[in-house]
Amino acid sequence: MTGASETPPFLISDEEKTVAVFLIIAIAVAVIAIGLSIALVIWALPGAGQPVDKGRLAIALSALAVSSAAILYAIFGRWPGTVSSELSVDIAASPGSVWDAVVLRDDYPGWKKLYTGIERLDERGEVYRLHYADDSTCPRCSLPRNPDRSRWSSRVEILEARRPSLYRQRCFAKGLSGDSDMGRLFESEDTAMLLEPIAGGGTRATFRSTAVRPRMWLAFLTWLGRPGREHLRSLKAHAEGRPDESLFGISAKRMEAARNAPTRCTCRDPA
Repeated sequence: MTGASETPPFLISDEEKTVAVFLIIAIAVAVIAIGLSIALVIWALPGAGQPVDKGRLAIALSALAVSSAAILYAIFGRWPGTVSSELSVDIAASPGSVWDAVVLRDDYPGWKKLYTGIERLDERGEVYRLHYADDSTCPRCSLPRNPDRSRWSSRVEILEARRPSLYRQRCFAKGLSGDSDMGRLFESEDTAMLLEPIAGGGTRATFRSTAVRPRMWLAFLTWLGRPGREHLRSLKAHAEGRPDESLFGISAKRMEAARNAPTRCTCRDPA
């Protein structure tokens, strides 16, 4: 437990480090592209007393406009369709045990320890609203936020549940509770967890994910299978009773450190 005079330890997962490396590479590529485009414009400008080469200048300005637009689209744009990934992992636990960890229900906090509550909605079919715990640090005061105060929620529709072999759901991007849907990372995501028995009483878990119109950078990560990989790593650790060093496991450790912190953020959220 953190002492009264200590600050919570800084915890970061391997996945967050990898994504940070991707971000640094992307920034470097963007800086080089803009730098070369600006250099091309400078090269195209006429010297003292020389006429303007309109064709050369038009090409240089077009290159600058295209590189700038590409960078902005990579940050704020959306993949126009869907992007999918599929990954599998073998788990030393029975399909029934893995199933019990995967399925949503309003009396179960989830193996990832991400939720402050799971609410079954009074709608046709099986629909839930997930209320997320908070593992973030306030950018104003640099103190951890109260992890048990939910600021985010999302909607999940169960599409198919065949115990203990197939669980399909449609997730909608989470947003600030009570806020608009601006800034969503994707329109929706359909996922399927296939559970197959393997020799020795274990389970082969296959996770399929299809994101609809995700942000371009998220489409790239989804195509690489990064979110699904962490999902399966966390599930395997939980089902096998091992320490969870995935993105979700480190997030849970950050929240536990925040609960034990001597001081937490008291800043008011922006209106």
